[in-house]
Amino acid sequence: MVYVELPEIGLQGEWSVSDAERTVAARLLPMLPAAPGPGADAPTRWQIVDATLCTVRDVIGDNGPLLFGGRTSGVPEEPGRVDMIGMPFAIGTLFAHVADTHRIISVNKGAAAANAYLAECVVRLEPEVAELRRLLAEAAVSDVGAYSCHEHQNGGPSLTFVEPDHGPEREVPSIDQLILGIRRLWPLVQPISAEAVIGCLDREFDYPVSGVGPQRPHWFIHDRLSVSESAALGEDPHRADDQALDVVDPWHVDPVIEAVPQLSAEVIRSWLERAQAQPSLEPETDRVGWTCLWFNATRALVSHPHVPGALWTSSASTSPADATPSIALEAAETRWIANVPCQWRDGAAWLAGPTREMRRHGVRAPITLYATNYGQVEVTIHANWSLWTEERSSGRAALIDVARTLLADGWRLDRAHEIFHELV
Repeated sequence: MVYVELPEIGLQGEWSVSDAERTVAARLLPMLPAAPGPGADAPTRWQIVDATLCTVRDVIGDNGPLLFGGRTSGVPEEPGRVDMIGMPFAIGTLFAHVADTHRIISVNKGAAAANAYLAECVVRLEPEVAELRRLLAEAAVSDVGAYSCHEHQNGGPSLTFVEPDHGPEREVPSIDQLILGIRRLWPLVQPISAEAVIGCLDREFDYPVSGVGPQRPHWFIHDRLSVSESAALGEDPHRADDQALDVVDPWHVDPVIEAVPQLSAEVIRSWLERAQAQPSLEPETDRVGWTCLWFNATRALVSHPHVPGALWTSSASTSPADATPSIALEAAETRWIANVPCQWRDGAAWLAGPTREMRRHGVRAPITLYATNYGQVEVTIHANWSLWTEERSSGRAALIDVARTLLADGWRLDRAHEIFHELV
């Protein structure tokens, strides 16, 4: 039970957060805009106040069926109580009052006086908007201190990029092009394992030759350090076992399996070069090269709203004492809630998978990658968890930023899920 004291917004009373409200608060938090920077002018501050309250109103409205249950009214059922259903109504009343007053002042006293009124509104509303954000963050935290998200059904929304067209005078080897792409993605998503199919490529067209392959076509590599670090995540051995990474699960028969201390773009390059060093069965017409790559175990950067602010001012490589220990992930197939631990690396939070618990429920890693080399290099990014797809969320913004970096490098967007409308 928390007490809400937001008279300007029109919310006052005790709030007993329900499970449905906790879920909606967790969905809502990553969508809220960042607070204005120091020295921001009044119009910028008003835009953020307006955007924050609009986001709260719209997201709660979108989740109405979850919140209403059998209720037919947005008025709290008990006097002196506040609930999430009433928030859009309060915000709507506030906006109507501000709009009416602004219009009257504008007509009677001019634009300057109307803008001064909005500046006064900013002064009154900013502290309450900050408090509302804090209350939502408190509501989102479950009994075990986890924020929540969900896995997308049948794989996440994807983006497929085709390598830059360098022209016939400047050919870039496919491994080099692949590694350039992986490096651009590294600030957001880092592979923990990789699985490759090695084939024979026609020397003239650089395209895989059907029915012909080297002696060892299947290769698998994984990050030994990340797996060992995840093997003991607390004092409870059952919890530690569930949350340990389970990444050694090659799809193909009889792969060459290699464990390395830590996976990196350069380690992936040298691994592929070793795999391609096999002799071709038809060296005059074919050469050995990679054709398909799967990065099905990864870690992905967790964006700011999903962890307490103390983390983002810490330079430590381990979790601050008050940091959120895990994310509550709803599995797409079984609806099971898996607690996925945060990994703390160089002062930033990452989520990695699949863990053993995730594997049991068919849950994919947070972001997976798939690359092909059929005459040209293509890289597909699958955003499997909602942390990186929710509209206006910082995780989605980070993914879009990485995609734009690839585009700036000359990569071409070949296919994109409609959810990523910024790029389509």
